[in-house]
Amino acid sequence: MNRLERFYQNAGLLGIAQTCIILFVLYLALSKDMRLGIAIYTIPSVAILFFATYTIRNKLVDYVELTRKIMNVCALLIIVLFILFAKKFNQENLLFRLFMASFFSSYISSYFWLLSDSRISHERS
Repeated sequence: MNRLERFYQNAGLLGIAQTCIILFVLYLALSKDMRLGIAIYTIPSVAILFFATYTIRNKLVDYVELTRKIMNVCALLIIVLFILFAKKFNQENLLFRLFMASFFSSYISSYFWLLSDSRISHERS
């Protein structure tokens, strides 16, 4: 079974929906970065982090319960921080844009590499 099939099997419809939402947000952010002229920085960071998380996929799987807890806390924390401080962030700031693109890329790629691993089964996820 290939990675996409395993990911679909392990993530289920809710996980696929969450992934699509995050990918859509990332797409919107990168589109804005292209309009701002900073995509030359953010798009490579997204690609690099996607493949960088592949190198730690074994650790993600070895500590699957801890990985899930950390990912859930990070997702919740970033949403809360963004809601609380959205008006204070200069959303056209390069460092802010890099942080957001890097966070979303790291999160979604970790989720993908974790749930597409052959050692993860639907019963464990």
